[in-house]
Amino acid sequence: MHSHTSKPPDEISIANKARIKIDPSHRLHRAASILRGEIEQERAEIKYLAKLGSNSKDCLESMSMSTFRLKILSGELQRLMKSYQLEL
Repeated sequence: MHSHTSKPPDEISIANKARIKIDPSHRLHRAASILRGEIEQERAEIKYLAKLGSNSKDCLESMSMSTFRLKILSGELQRLMKSYQLEL
């Protein structure tokens, strides 16, 4: 009876070799890419809120939170790039 949980040893070794080949800088670029995406989202949110031009408490709080998150995300991206000297 063949179980789906156990792999033949040759499949396991192939998977392990493939895992070793993954360049660690690939993870850093991916992290930077995710941060950039989140930064773009916050910028879009700020633009949207600014376009509404509402002075309501909710709108101003949302703008404030987005600006705060944008600052943090930008700082994280700069720190990541600086500490790993990424050319992005």
